[in-house]
Amino acid sequence: MKKLLFLANLFVVCLLGVVITLQVLRDRQQEVEGVYRSLSRTTAALAEHTQQTLTALDLGLQSIVSELEPTGTTDPAALEEVQSLLRSRQAGSSSTFAFYIFDENARVVGSSREQFPALVLPNNPEFAAQVSGEVEGLYIGPPRVGVADASAEGRWLVNLSRRITNPDGSFGGVVGTNLSLDYLARVYDELVSGAGATVGLVRSDGIILMRSPFDEDIMGRDISESVRFARVRQPPSDNAVSIAYRDNEPERIAVYRFLWGGELLIYADTVESEVLAAWRSRTLVKSGIGLLAYALFAAVSFGAYFYIRRKDKWQKEQARRLRLLADSSAALIDARALDDLLERFVNLVKTLTNAERVEVILEEGPSDLQEDAVKIPILGKDERVLGVALLRYAENTMLGSTDVLEVEQLSNVTGLLLENLQAVAEKEDALQQSRRAQEEIESIFNSISDGFYSLDAAWCFTYLNPEAERLLGKSKEELLGVSIWEVFPELADQSFESEYRKAIDEDKAISFEQYFSPRDIWLSIRLFPHSKGVTSYVQDISEKREMESRLRQSQKMDAIGQLTGGIAHDFNNLLTVILGNADIVEEYLADAPEIIRTQAGVIRRAGERAADLTHRLLAFARRQPLDPRRTNVNTLITDVEEMMRRTLGEHYQIELVRGAGLWQAIVDPHELENAILNLAINARDAMPGGGKLTIETCNSSIDADYAEINEMNPGQYVVVAVSDTGTGMSREVMAKAFDPFFTTKAEGKGSGLGLSMVFGFANQSGGVVKIYSEIDQGTTVKIYLPRAIDNIEQEYKKEDVIDTIKRGTERVLLVEDDDLVLQHTFRSLQSLGYKVTECSSAEQALEHIDNGKEFDMLLTDVVLAGGMSGKQLAVLALSKVPDLKVLFMSGYTENAIVHHGRLDRGVVLLNKPFRLTDLARKVRIVLDS
Repeated sequence: MKKLLFLANLFVVCLLGVVITLQVLRDRQQEVEGVYRSLSRTTAALAEHTQQTLTALDLGLQSIVSELEPTGTTDPAALEEVQSLLRSRQAGSSSTFAFYIFDENARVVGSSREQFPALVLPNNPEFAAQVSGEVEGLYIGPPRVGVADASAEGRWLVNLSRRITNPDGSFGGVVGTNLSLDYLARVYDELVSGAGATVGLVRSDGIILMRSPFDEDIMGRDISESVRFARVRQPPSDNAVSIAYRDNEPERIAVYRFLWGGELLIYADTVESEVLAAWRSRTLVKSGIGLLAYALFAAVSFGAYFYIRRKDKWQKEQARRLRLLADSSAALIDARALDDLLERFVNLVKTLTNAERVEVILEEGPSDLQEDAVKIPILGKDERVLGVALLRYAENTMLGSTDVLEVEQLSNVTGLLLENLQAVAEKEDALQQSRRAQEEIESIFNSISDGFYSLDAAWCFTYLNPEAERLLGKSKEELLGVSIWEVFPELADQSFESEYRKAIDEDKAISFEQYFSPRDIWLSIRLFPHSKGVTSYVQDISEKREMESRLRQSQKMDAIGQLTGGIAHDFNNLLTVILGNADIVEEYLADAPEIIRTQAGVIRRAGERAADLTHRLLAFARRQPLDPRRTNVNTLITDVEEMMRRTLGEHYQIELVRGAGLWQAIVDPHELENAILNLAINARDAMPGGGKLTIETCNSSIDADYAEINEMNPGQYVVVAVSDTGTGMSREVMAKAFDPFFTTKAEGKGSGLGLSMVFGFANQSGGVVKIYSEIDQGTTVKIYLPRAIDNIEQEYKKEDVIDTIKRGTERVLLVEDDDLVLQHTFRSLQSLGYKVTECSSAEQALEHIDNGKEFDMLLTDVVLAGGMSGKQLAVLALSKVPDLKVLFMSGYTENAIVHHGRLDRGVVLLNKPFRLTDLARKVRIVLDS
């Protein structure tokens, strides 16, 4: 019955809807077709009027062009004749303001006015279009307002123009006229009918030429990209085109018509809502009648429906209560908490019985409902009373027998569930206590600073604290349940596995330190075996080991420095005598047999190698006396380039990359040359088959963070980088590269002091040296030298090498406590022509000075026996003889004339061992200064 009534109502609704809709649509179509016809007549009249106007004006322009083309615009007589033609054309035209003639330079040379306006319009679009030849025939320009010095000042107009072609075919000028838009507006305004209706004239490229009602804001607007224009953009047609469109609200009905060969478009449109106002009123009346008829039918239908529905209500209510009782029991079973169970029971009882108030009391508690309420017990297993449900009803309301049975059934289900929830609650409470204990244990392990993890008997992770995750570099999710040897297979080849197995096998705690290669750190590990596996405590001791390594390196440096200083003085004294006498022997044996001269040369070269070895040891131990100067490093590497090329050979390409704007550095230039040569020789040895050596300079500013990481002082540095394309170094080799006597070369091929010397020199100079290398990718060594901030230090300039030995006749006071060196130096000075007084102690030298003996220079060893050093002797001597020149000589200076690795300002030092040429040069430098 329900479906039948529904289908009947649906049929009536559809029938009425179809009938009313067909009538409404037919009425609307007739209304719209009437509007289309009216708009079509309007566009036809406007198109005819506009076409006639443009045709008349175009004929006038053509006649003027025909008069000028034989002679062009350059003939004054022809222009004079055409002038009267222009005036007559304008006199006979009510639609224009004036006629003009422009020559090829856009100047007005003819006008219908008495006086020509001073116009030059080369950028005028009409003129530009005719010059370019992009149009043929009449060109219709965009609308504009007449300008000053024109006949249409302040009036809206459209310029029409034609091209003047000279007899030779070239451009001769333009003939034009101003079409008055006021003239068109009078006609267009007469044809606009109705509020919201518009008519207009548009160029084919979308430029609006005219619109009525007139609106200055849209004159000349480009609508080529608008929805309206896009829908009518098609080849010109003589037939009207009409569409309904929605460009912007409100919706409009429009008719378009092309004219002037498709170059222009006339349109007329009106607001659809105004046209269809009467149609909508009729539609509302018809719809109201249809709705009234349907309402009457629906009232009868629904009356029958409710009568039948009331009949079925009782049967459905009974079925509903049965379903509700079943659903209620299921809802009670779904309860997971005691409060939720009791709340569901109360709500279900209210729903089943419509009780005004329901309350559940467990274990016979008090209630204000007990006296006037219906009591239903809640029973558990074995009929044990767990509580009572109290129900109170409104007055004149009684609880039926069916309601009592249903509530009793729900109370029995509730009792069983209540006992079950109580058991679950007790179990949950026990689990909660266990979880709290576990959390307390985890909190303790998480709070300790050491990494902590445990492994089971299968070596699988069972627990990790956050610090252990950080040290191992993996999260709990990645490690728990996975074997340590599976996650870190590389540990099986180290002592990790043996120590772990030893702890398990011997069942005793073990502590050890081991390098952890996956994280590149050192770990201190303590193992505690137990019945279920092993527990491990780990600490990162990388920084500790690094500090210990640095301490050992520092101690080693101090030990080597002390050892070097201890032997340098006496050893260099011996080498001075050996090398000096070797030179004399070689000179004496110049005519001896070759084998004898060769043996003498071997003695000299052995002495030179010994001197070089001592020099390198002193440089590494930072005991080398430096003479730092403000040095242009770019100039210095240029000076040593030729020497490097001779040293390396033709199989090696050398490239110098000199940094632009390079700062000056504070450095001993001679020692820097030695350092660069040492690096170049190392690079050559790393490229046995030839290769490329690159020396690059640049500026570098080191901040505090970078300086702390790289053990430097923050500040500005000049960097010298020496790179090769050789075999490179492994990480293990790089770690030992600066150690003294460490070398990867074959025995007898190197001393192992080259990089050590560079390292010591850089540190003693206030900088550092860094090494970067990869196997088969080459090596780069960077020397960081402090930037010269002030001009206190003397600037380095390359000294010219003089082969001849300079001599002299000055008086020299020689002080040396080593008798061999004293005699050798005495004879050498005499051979150079000097008058020499030798002394073996400072006291003897002072006696000569006190006795009034005059000397030009004091040449003294720095370290002297007897308690007074050479520096102290020089201070006393200068106090007595202020003009006395001083030259120090030493094989090891300690702190007498060297502080912070640098020679004291103004000090000149002759390093032992020295040759005759070195002695002669230094003596002359001091005496001539």
